[in-house]
Amino acid sequence: HAIRSPIDRRAIRAKPGDLIWLEPGVYIKDYVGCMIRMVFLGNPPKEITDAFNTTLEAYHRLIDEIEPGKTSH
Repeated sequence: HAIRSPIDRRAIRAKPGDLIWLEPGVYIKDYVGCMIRMVFLGNPPKEITDAFNTTLEAYHRLIDEIEPGKTSH
């Protein structure tokens, strides 16, 4: 089964080409832990791969720049 959104809870069968949103999480007392992941079934189109690679490059640039005490402005 797959759930497209919290509102749309119809059972659908995932197929190649689908992008699946996974949101496992845990709630313990006042702590909420959430780990969102996206999974593409099959080989993603170039547009998706390019967007992912751009995001990954931006992430690595950010990691290279941040350090304790450094502000964002």
